[in-house]
Amino acid sequence: MYSKGADSSLLPLTKFKSQKEKDETVDTINKFATRGFRTMVFGRKVMTRNEYLSFKSAMDGLQYISSTEGLNKVYARFENNLEFLGSTCVIDEM
Repeated sequence: MYSKGADSSLLPLTKFKSQKEKDETVDTINKFATRGFRTMVFGRKVMTRNEYLSFKSAMDGLQYISSTEGLNKVYARFENNLEFLGSTCVIDEM
């Protein structure tokens, strides 16, 4: 499972190789944010077959429901212990 999102949402779900890596990432994100950039974090989780089947079943159960709340509940169950892949920033011209 690959995930991306705002640092405030994804960092708590992400595991780092070391405390140093986490500290450096948070410091860099904060520097970009104070300059007005929008920051994002990327992570992934390698699922076991059973985790995948459980995730698929939960998503299939939402097939006919157009519900952000339902999706959020499914992702809350599975989107955790993400391996940190990187972060980026973009200029938000909105």
